[in-house]
Formats: sequence, C-alpha cells, structure tokens
Amino acid sequence: MGEIARVLQEMREGDPKAAEELLSHVYRDLLALDEALTKLAESEPEAAGLVKILYFVRLTQEQAATALGVSISTIERRWAYARAWLFREIQKGRNPLS
Repeated sequence: MGEIARVLQEMREGDPKAAEELLSHVYRDLLALDEALTKLAESEPEAAGLVKILYFVRLTQEQAATALGVSISTIERRWAYARAWLFREIQKGRNPLS
C-alpha cells in the first residue's frame, strides 16, 4: 500500500495523529527528492530530464527514447545512473555523517 493510501486509510479510521505523521513522511520524502533532482540537474541535465519524463510524465522507456531521439540502451543507462545517483544523494541527506 502506498503512503498516500495509508494516510487516507488513517483519516477514514479516525486517527488524525497517525495520518499527520504519515503525511509528514511523504512531504519529507518529496522534498528530499526535489532537492536531489535539482542537484542532479546541475551536473547531469540529461539524466534529470529523463527522471522527469519517466517518473512524472510517465512515459515508457521506449516512448522516452523516441521523444529524445536516442536509443533504448541510452535511456536504460541514464535511468540506472539517475536512480542510483538520486538514491545516494537522498541517503546522504538522511545520514549526514555517511
């Protein structure tokens, strides 16, 4: 079950404190993703653009390859790189000493 679905379930079940706590986690995760994506765009704009196309616009990798005029293998490499980069960056934000 996704985070938003859990929040809605908590709200329906009448536990506003639990719903508020879940929402704060969702907002924190979205903020961390936005900050990491902004940093990625500064150094690797193609990778950041691909994240936006695949994750937010919801194109398939094949559709993105066609739209960007690149091969599917290029999309797959950029997507793997961007996901790993974003994961590492978000984890650094959660564990500043690592």
